[in-house]
Amino acid sequence: MSEITESVYIASNTGLVNRLDRISSIIEALELRMVSVGVTNSTTKEYTLDDGQTKIQTEYNTAVDMANAIMAFERLKHKIINQLNGRNMVLRPARGLS
Repeated sequence: MSEITESVYIASNTGLVNRLDRISSIIEALELRMVSVGVTNSTTKEYTLDDGQTKIQTEYNTAVDMANAIMAFERLKHKIINQLNGRNMVLRPARGLS
């Protein structure tokens, strides 16, 4: 099992659905670490993600950096969702809104 970075972990898979799953896994690991940092007041701002084939261990300087990383991964996640589904708009008559 090798230790790699987040970007290599995401880019190493070619399918959009698989990339979406990997991004979701990273977001979930970061959010769980953010919760535990807040509860324990820990000074260590790192997380480890092990999917059985690869292992990611990333350290952030502050909790704010972790929050910014989550937001960046969320934007990337929504971009991939839009590529898969397209952007849709539903038009409804005004009388149906009340």
